[in-house]
Amino acid sequence: MDKRKMIWGYAFAVIAVVAGVLLNASGIGAGKFAGFASLGSWMIYIGIVAFFIMTLRAIMKKETKVDERALFIASKANRIVFLAVILAAFVIMVADGIRPIAVPYHLFMAYIVCFLLLVYAVSYKVIERYS
Repeated sequence: MDKRKMIWGYAFAVIAVVAGVLLNASGIGAGKFAGFASLGSWMIYIGIVAFFIMTLRAIMKKETKVDERALFIASKANRIVFLAVILAAFVIMVADGIRPIAVPYHLFMAYIVCFLLLVYAVSYKVIERYS
């Protein structure tokens, strides 16, 4: 990884942590601001995770070779994730019409993001194995 990307990554991590500390100190984001219970705590969490990811990427200097096959598999996995988003949105709308969903927004979005990452990872591995 080149130095410029590392500087940008560490700068993002520091800015996220500082912004989170400032939000927590000023009381902005407490309650239901932007759908999160505590926006400052989430910013601090994102900054720390970004810092650890950048550090791991700096320690493990593994060159990845992206060929046409990997790009083809990734584009097919992206299509499957897009279809999963459309299908999940339809199922959620129908389920919410039958019985209202009473999940806090921040948990709902966390579940959706984890679902999409899981669908992408599984579909990538399945397509990679059978192509």
